[in-house]
Amino acid sequence: SGVNMSGLIRKPDADRQQLLQQLNQPTTEIQEADPRFEDAFIDLLGGGPESESALAKIMPTVSGDHTETVIEAQRLTKKFGDFAATDHVDFQVKRGEIFGLLGPNGAGKSTTFKMMCGLLVPSEGKALVLGMDLKTSSGKARQHLGYMAQKFSLYGNLTVAQNLKFFSGVYGLQGKVQRDKIRDMTEAFNFTSILNQTP
Repeated sequence: SGVNMSGLIRKPDADRQQLLQQLNQPTTEIQEADPRFEDAFIDLLGGGPESESALAKIMPTVSGDHTETVIEAQRLTKKFGDFAATDHVDFQVKRGEIFGLLGPNGAGKSTTFKMMCGLLVPSEGKALVLGMDLKTSSGKARQHLGYMAQKFSLYGNLTVAQNLKFFSGVYGLQGKVQRDKIRDMTEAFNFTSILNQTP
């Protein structure tokens, strides 16, 4: 009988037997599978056995007033003709809070997130980041946002390095700050060998 342990990412220098010992499965056989983006991301967040993730090491600690509302939807509505993709959506996210927006397919989750990131203009209502309305202050507000779409959304005709530079620039990073962040993310996600490749 096999044990399915989807999600473990084997590093180039990893010792298989040591990994099996850590998992308390010393006699189990490891069968390699095609890697998935989600598995690598979770591994970097700390999904690997007994290790601090590279991503956790470089992320700043959340500081400030934890009662402060940093993201807010106020009666957020988006209509496409007569169809209301979202209808008066209200929520608040406090500093440091983990927030999940759940619902079935077609409920308006993606539309809501696109409005909250300034990628789609609401028909009605407000999307606020640190009190800034994304409709009127989208550049400043976006500098305080990070967004990972459900579907992988890089420009296929740009290299990995060009994508990182483009998207960090869209979010207001420039000069040394931009170069430092790109370097940190490149190291954290082990992108060095693929920087000049297209996705």
